[in-house]
Amino acid sequence: MQVELEKHRGELRIMVYFEYNQWTIQKIKGIDGVRWSQTNQCWHLPATSESVHSLLSVFPELEIPILPDAKEKKSYWGEKREDFNARKRPKPRDGELKPLTEAQKKLVEKLWGQLEMERYAYSTIKGYTIHFSHYMRYHHPKTADELDLDDIRKFMLYLVRSKKVAASTQNQAINAIKAYYEKVRKMPKIILELERPRKPQ
Repeated sequence: MQVELEKHRGELRIMVYFEYNQWTIQKIKGIDGVRWSQTNQCWHLPATSESVHSLLSVFPELEIPILPDAKEKKSYWGEKREDFNARKRPKPRDGELKPLTEAQKKLVEKLWGQLEMERYAYSTIKGYTIHFSHYMRYHHPKTADELDLDDIRKFMLYLVRSKKVAASTQNQAINAIKAYYEKVRKMPKIILELERPRKPQ
C-alpha cells in the first residue's frame, strides 16, 4: 500500500494506492470521507489531520507524507516526523490483541464472499466479519481452520469476562463464527451446538 499527497480536481488529497484486495477495500470504505477515483484508480481523502487519524487507526503501519505547507518538517500535530510515528505505533500492551495475519485475512475474505453470494445485508456481513476477525485475533496466529469447539468457548468466556459484552453481542459473535464453519467450511451444524447466553429475567 502506498500513500501520496496529490492534487485531484484542484484540491489537495491523500491518495491511497494498493493492489486489489477485497478485505482492504472493505476496511478503507469504512473511513469517513473516502472516495474512489476512477481516473487515478485509487482511493482518496481530504488532506486533513482527521483523515490521517482515520487512516492510521485502520492501517497503523502506513507512512503518510507531511503536508507541503508544514514548517520545519512537522506533521499535522506539530510533532517531528519520527516523534509522530513513535506515538502512532506504540508497543503492544500485555493482553492487547495482535493484528490479523495474512492467512487469517484470507479466511475473513472467504466469509465475506460467501455471505455476499448468499445476499446477506451489508450491515450483517460487516458485523459478522468484525466478530470473526476478533475471534482469530484472540487466538493469533492460528487460523479458524486450526481451532476447535474448546477454542470457541474460550473466546466466548473472554468476551463475557474480559470484554463484558452484552448478551446480544455475544449472540452476534456466535452467529458469525457459526457462519464461517457452516457456510464456508460446510461443517455439520451439530458440531457447533454452542450455549447461548440466557435472556435477562
